[in-house]
Amino acid sequence: MATKKKTSRGKSRSKSTRKKSSAKRATARRSAGSRAKRATARKGAMRKKTAARKKTAARKKTAPRKKAAPKRKRTSPVARVKRVATEVVSQAMDAGKAVMDEAKTMGERVGEATTNLVNRMT
Repeated sequence: MATKKKTSRGKSRSKSTRKKSSAKRATARRSAGSRAKRATARKGAMRKKTAARKKTAARKKTAPRKKAAPKRKRTSPVARVKRVATEVVSQAMDAGKAVMDEAKTMGERVGEATTNLVNRMT
């Protein structure tokens, strides 16, 4: 009785190839579970973000407005002219006093010089 040669029904693979593919499948199964966890975590994070946005938006709407700094009163031109004029007058008076003091000292010096000359001549 002659034996019939076996024919392969699918692709023939070596043991190492089979091991690799089973390892890949196991990794895929494990990562599929973590992928679902990540997606759920992402959804939760998005919910938190939108909730935080809503809270800040609500807070912004209800926050009282800041009062603007009070505007300074604009001085009238007449008041400005008066202020400048009084300052000019006070400066002029100070300058006049200084001139008078200098004139006094010069006068004293001239008087001393003339008395010295008169004393020398006599």
